Amino acid sequence: GGSTRARRRMVSLFPSRGRLSLREVSGSLGDLGTFIPLLLGLARAGGVEPVPALFWAGAFNVLGGLTWDAPMCVQPMKTIAAVGIAEGLSSQQVALAGMMTSAMVLLLGASSAILLVARLVPDAVVRGMQLGLGMSLALKGCALVAADTPHALPPLQTAAGRYAVA
Repeated sequence: GGSTRARRRMVSLFPSRGRLSLREVSGSLGDLGTFIPLLLGLARAGGVEPVPALFWAGAFNVLGGLTWDAPMCVQPMKTIAAVGIAEGLSSQQVALAGMMTSAMVLLLGASSAILLVARLVPDAVVRGMQLGLGMSLALKGCALVAADTPHALPPLQTAAGRYAVA
C-alpha cells in the first residue's frame, strides 16, 4: 500500500539509514535559534515578508536535504538578514542579495572553486567580517531600543488576515 511505497522512497532517499532518526530531525532545526530572530528583525525593518520567507526557506531546506542527504547551512542568508537589518535594506535589495549569493554559492560549489577561495582567504579576514557585522547589528539593536518603539513588530499580513505580534 501507500505506507510501503513511502518506506521504499525513504530507503531510496536515505540508503545508509532507511529512516530518519530523532537526532537528525532535531539537528535539522538547529539554525532556527538564530534564523527566526533575524527573520523577524528583518520583517520589522520592512526588508522581507515573514510568512513567504519562512515557507520558501523551509521548502528549499527540505529540497536540499532530500537532494544531497545532508543539512544545508543558511549562514549566507543569515548574513544577508543581519546586513538588511543593520543597513535598512529594502525588500528588493534583500531579494537581490539572496539571488546573487545563491548564484555565487552554486557556481563556487559546482566548480569546486570554493576550495581555492577557502585556501586564499585567511581566517582573520572572515572573523573580522563576522565581528564587524555583529557589531553593526548590535548597534542597530541599541538604536531601536533607544528609539522606544511601541511594538516589537508591525502587524503581519497572512493568508488568514491581519494579526499583530507584540
